[in-house]
Amino acid sequence: PRLRGTMCEPLYLGNYLLMVLPWVVWGRRWCRCKGVALGAMGLLLLLTWSRGAWISLVFQVLVMGVIVVLRAKSGSPGGRFNPGRRFFAAGSAVLLLILAGLVFSDLPFFQLPRDRLVQTFSSQDWSNLTRLYSMQAAWRAFLLSPLVGVGWGQYSFHFPLLVDPLGLQSQFSWPVVNNFPLKILCETGGLGLVVFLGLAGWLLVSGWKKALRATGPRVAGVLAALVAVLGVWVQLFTFSQYNLPHIWLAVGLMLAVLYDEQFPDPGLDLRKAGIHEP
Repeated sequence: PRLRGTMCEPLYLGNYLLMVLPWVVWGRRWCRCKGVALGAMGLLLLLTWSRGAWISLVFQVLVMGVIVVLRAKSGSPGGRFNPGRRFFAAGSAVLLLILAGLVFSDLPFFQLPRDRLVQTFSSQDWSNLTRLYSMQAAWRAFLLSPLVGVGWGQYSFHFPLLVDPLGLQSQFSWPVVNNFPLKILCETGGLGLVVFLGLAGWLLVSGWKKALRATGPRVAGVLAALVAVLGVWVQLFTFSQYNLPHIWLAVGLMLAVLYDEQFPDPGLDLRKAGIHEP
């Protein structure tokens, strides 16, 4: 019943769609095919049945709305709505309201997403318990060595000894934390988490500042890169497959935007850092 795409987990496909969606939203041309593309992507996200992807999508939409409002108030080029964008935004809002109404209706097909969301709060559902038990063992692993952790990649060896007996039934052959920041904490300790949060914070703060003040024809790339990074990484709070290539591709795109000479940033000087372009 779940759309799986080319990989074993539906959430992989959902995570990829979260990366692509901002590039479709902020493309240069506002035309009818864009609405069709976004509708198709929304349907694919729905069919993945990935609650983490759904939460990340809502977060992305909120961030995009905040950026548009702030840019419009500051008078930044590209921040104002033109007639095409107004029509598209209004149509999207109406469509979302219709879908929300259908989900909370009594129609059998549209009850499925609602039941899936209700399942999130079930303490008897093993999909939830799998994540809770994995996080329980990760937290206990962190308590064993709060400063430097139990070692990168060592969580799975500690899992059977740290989890509650019932939790032994919650994992497959190789346990994962199901929460990437918690994985960093339990395997590299407080020091590792500080480094990770420092790098992530620098990336997001720098991207946010550039998204609010960027100008020129490539402003869409700045906005899309930032929202793509936020989307794919927010989903990592509900799973920890950090080896997905598009997660790191999104980060690479954000770094490329930050170092782009067309958008100078006083805080980013390649030459002072000893980096010379070929």
